[in-house]
Amino acid sequence: MLIDITDNFESLNRFILIGDTKYQAIIEKFFGYLLEFIFIAIGILSWISSVIELQNKRKEELKKLRTIGVLFLFAILLPVMGLLVSRG
Repeated sequence: MLIDITDNFESLNRFILIGDTKYQAIIEKFFGYLLEFIFIAIGILSWISSVIELQNKRKEELKKLRTIGVLFLFAILLPVMGLLVSRG
């Protein structure tokens, strides 16, 4: 950003990183794109790990709910079956 702003001032042309120099191109293209790629990769990796963690939590909660549902079914069906057996 500073490099692009200083291009507009003639008095700053004596500095090495002003204008279209090979140093500016290296800094802008190589390091800029490298940092951009690194930050995007870090973001994607943290996002993927969050998604995997949420999927694992969801599977655990689903197992708990299925267990509770089966226990609830037995809690309802056993007394009903007991009544049917005692009447029968």
